[in-house]
Amino acid sequence: MSVSTTNNTISKKENLIEELEALFIRERARIPYVYLKQSPQLDHRRKLVDFICDVGQAVGLSTSATSLAIYFYNYFEDWHSIEESQLYSVALAAIRLAGKVNHNTPFQWSGTSLSLYLPGKEYRTFSTALLLKIEVMMATHFSWRLMLISPADFLDLYKMVSVTKTDILFEASVATFQNNNRFGGITYNQLKNDMAKLDFFVDGCKNDVNNMIDIIYTVVLRLEPSQQQHHTPSLIAGAVLILARIATGLQLWNTHFRMLTRHSAKDVLTCCNDYILEKGGEQLKKYILVNNATGKLNTSCVTEAFEAKVCHETRTVILRPLRDDMF
Repeated sequence: MSVSTTNNTISKKENLIEELEALFIRERARIPYVYLKQSPQLDHRRKLVDFICDVGQAVGLSTSATSLAIYFYNYFEDWHSIEESQLYSVALAAIRLAGKVNHNTPFQWSGTSLSLYLPGKEYRTFSTALLLKIEVMMATHFSWRLMLISPADFLDLYKMVSVTKTDILFEASVATFQNNNRFGGITYNQLKNDMAKLDFFVDGCKNDVNNMIDIIYTVVLRLEPSQQQHHTPSLIAGAVLILARIATGLQLWNTHFRMLTRHSAKDVLTCCNDYILEKGGEQLKKYILVNNATGKLNTSCVTEAFEAKVCHETRTVILRPLRDDMF
């Protein structure tokens, strides 16, 4: 590896750490709104969330902005008694507001152009003046603190390092000892001594994990908000990451991921079981193997370790467990 390549890698890691730190600071400063499930229109929620996702995709809304729009809709609806006939106007107002806050969204914010996505009956009762009024009400409800973060913001950064060389070496060691062909017959020693092959497998596996992150987050995005305040955006993002890794056959959760997400494997697995799989397990079971009796993940599906070393004499993988005082 050349000096310039090494310097670029270090620079990218430093930028990633700085961006993550900025997100964690914003997360700690956010107002933890409580979701009470008290809206009289709760039965219509999923239909409207699907509408927000469909419109967001049609107009090029980023995943982060779509997440923000759904957040605005969920918590505004939860604290207001809204007539059924005005639910779509509230959804459009949430989309406009999120798009204005998210500066990366290339979209013209004309109320008339947005109204074209309304179903027929709602289109006939649409009012641009009402849409603007709802936007102001929504912004006021959130005390004009609209630069909120979502799991999508963390996932955008997690994707950059969702698979590491340690992952591949650990999996290769297991594959070598089990005599399977997951790596096309390439052994642990061959991978360890051939950086080009190792980078090839890291890139391929990262693409698989990141594609699975997108699939899983599409489901998570539509779930009813958690009523547990400790289910922060970073924790939910960590849960999506670990589910994507499990779905693609990666089981190691080492210091890299502990420090990346600032959550232990136990924390993210608990969030997976108590929130994501509890509310969206049916949609995810085709990707993730769960316990048929409980519908939850077994803790054995993840290996949490500080370091993984291969002992060739005993043909075993030696793991040094994580301790809380390491962080």
